[in-house]
Amino acid sequence: MTSAEGLRTFGARLVTRPVLRGTAEDPERGSGTVLTLGLLAAAATGLLLLSLLASAQSGRSAAQTAADLAALAVAEQLAGGFTDQPAGEPDLAPAPGPAGSGEGVSATDDRGVASACAVGRATAEANGCVLTSCEGLDGGVVEVTASRRTVAGVARAVARAGPLAVP
Repeated sequence: MTSAEGLRTFGARLVTRPVLRGTAEDPERGSGTVLTLGLLAAAATGLLLLSLLASAQSGRSAAQTAADLAALAVAEQLAGGFTDQPAGEPDLAPAPGPAGSGEGVSATDDRGVASACAVGRATAEANGCVLTSCEGLDGGVVEVTASRRTVAGVARAVARAGPLAVP
């Protein structure tokens, strides 16, 4: 028996005919396209998640900046008002005492806190955020919350400010 006859008798079930690469009968034909599309989809998903994370971080940073500045503006207004009003800008909430005298409004005075919070609201809006809460605490301390809408949702930040305690 020759080797060709042996292949026909024993290997006939294993190898019926040779498969030529690049022909229509190739079982792996098109697998590179599917693999490439899968990798592109994974990369696009990763980039989308990365951009959402960057948007959330940017919104959170902007909200924190606006909250910090608004809290400082409210605390300054409660402490006696702004001393350097830019020319041409309206006085949003006039200080009850002489400006810069240190005789500000008590943080428990609702009218004084409300008028000071108007300054904080304007400050937050100038920074692209919304002041969602503003309340006076004990000792002239104020706490404000600012928020900003982003693609990833709403970013919120809280800040406190108050008078400087001099020993």
